[in-house]
Amino acid sequence: MDENLRIGDFNGRGVMLHQWEQYTKALSELEFHYLRSQVVSAEGRTIVTSYASYRHVVTRDTLEVIFPNVLRQYPRIAAKILGRVFEGIGRFDFVFDTQTHSTHTSYAPFLKEQGSPTSV
Repeated sequence: MDENLRIGDFNGRGVMLHQWEQYTKALSELEFHYLRSQVVSAEGRTIVTSYASYRHVVTRDTLEVIFPNVLRQYPRIAAKILGRVFEGIGRFDFVFDTQTHSTHTSYAPFLKEQGSPTSV
């Protein structure tokens, strides 16, 4: 992994490794199953759109990492969410610049599906 890795305003391998550690803790019960991909090339870019089904059981670690204030500020909502199973299909867009080899990944369509923790 490049030591000068940049994610938004953050730099360095440590940022990525910390993020992986957090995701591993929060999403230990997450399962993805690949469904299909589509590849489109145009104007110096290649876009790979992949779809996967997912299933996730919300754990205490999930809430502590992703929604750290829910347990303390909204204990009744937290009680409703804990153990709940979320299932669906996610779409992930990966954009590759063929000139610079820069990449852009969009998880927005997947995250939008998750909604707000206060709308339980």
